[in-house]
Amino acid sequence: MARPKGSKNKKFKKIKCQILTSPFRVSEISYQPTIKLTLKSVGRIYKSEGETLEEALRKIKISGGAKAMCVLRVEKGDLVKERIMNGNIAHKAFGEMGPTMKDFAIRKMVELIGL
Repeated sequence: MARPKGSKNKKFKKIKCQILTSPFRVSEISYQPTIKLTLKSVGRIYKSEGETLEEALRKIKISGGAKAMCVLRVEKGDLVKERIMNGNIAHKAFGEMGPTMKDFAIRKMVELIGL
């Protein structure tokens, strides 16, 4: 059976909609990152926040890298975990490495933390 004539060039009705905005709505919404990180490495302290663990780990940058062992503290609501990270993994994740090496190191850290 053939298609009815003119059905291919059918035009749809334009729908008008209005978005109601209020200046009070902005103050009602408060954004709080769910995960907070604290990295301690050779007397230096780095802090980061993010919605996911991987996002928070990627925000930490250490110039010159972290070639020593690091203590990583993760806070997610009431849950607090501390892990000691190997110097090699910390250097690959937070130093000036290529993106592939960073991906491997960050995935390893996420597995070790286990959130």
